[in-house]
Order: sequence, then structure tokens, then C-alpha cells
Amino acid sequence: MSESASESFHGHAHHVAAPPPGVSVRHDWSLAEVRALYKLPLLELVYRAQTVHRAVFQENKVQLCSLLSIKTGGCPEDCAYCPQAARYKTGVQAEKLMSVPEVLKSASQARAAGATRFCMGAA
Repeated sequence: MSESASESFHGHAHHVAAPPPGVSVRHDWSLAEVRALYKLPLLELVYRAQTVHRAVFQENKVQLCSLLSIKTGGCPEDCAYCPQAARYKTGVQAEKLMSVPEVLKSASQARAAGATRFCMGAA
């Protein structure tokens, strides 16, 4: 994969393109419009979302991402929503932060396997 100055590791240009013809981006929704959308049947919402998706992503490609836990457990934070928070006893053994060479090796393996985005999580 060649990488130009205008393209990032994950293959997306570093600019926001104008929406294609027929697709408008709105930030001025009224409460009545939001309620009307909320009341639509699920499959109608799926159809509308797919219509916009196909208009915007005409190449019909799926982005393959790879996620690596570079540190597991033992998090000093105590976020109630996080399963790795100190308050929970999950039985998962804590692992120290991975070294940079280990992370780079994993990133290279992910790219070789076809990943276009490499994400890291640390708790």
C-alpha cells in the first residue's frame, strides 16, 4: 500500500469531503423531526441509513481494523462502566504495558493480514 502525504495509515484522506449529490448533512433538526424519526419502523430506518451509506461510500468496501490490548487490568481509574475497573473481580490476570517493539510487531502483523486501522487499548 503506498502512502501519500494526504493519506493516513488507515487509508483515509485528512480532509472532510463535501457530501455527494442528494446527501445533505444537517445540524438544525427540530424536536418534531427527531420524534418523527424515532417513531419510524426499524426497517425503514435501516433502509434510509443504507441509502445514505451507499451514496457516501460508493466503493462498497469494508474497513478491516485490528484491536490490541497493550495493557490489561490493574487500571488505577475506577470507572463504573469499564469491566477492567478496580471495583470488579473478573478473574482476568493483569498484564503490564507491552513494549514498543512488541506493539510495532503486532501492528506490522495486523497490516500484513489486511488491517487498514490499528487500534490499541490500555486499562
